[in-house]
Amino acid sequence: MMEKLEIGQIVRSNSGRDKNRLFIVIGLSDNGYVYIVDGKYKTVQTPKLKNAKHLDDMKRVASIQIDEETTDPESQNATIRKELKRLGNEMEEVVYV
Repeated sequence: MMEKLEIGQIVRSNSGRDKNRLFIVIGLSDNGYVYIVDGKYKTVQTPKLKNAKHLDDMKRVASIQIDEETTDPESQNATIRKELKRLGNEMEEVVYV
């Protein structure tokens, strides 16, 4: 049974064109869908709506605050990219060390 995703969680896509890419959940929708961003292809301005069953919970929460109404969305996207890169590097070290 799939655990419920929450805003701020780090997830990995397990299907589709974005398979194996990390995202941050920024919104919840009805019927098991969530809004996700990566700061590069899917930005805060245009988040992706994805079925939660196509996402793996990475058991991590982003250490950044995600505010969709920020005055400077580009800086927010840059912060998201940095956070996902940092978390991706941490997870690789754990797996390969």
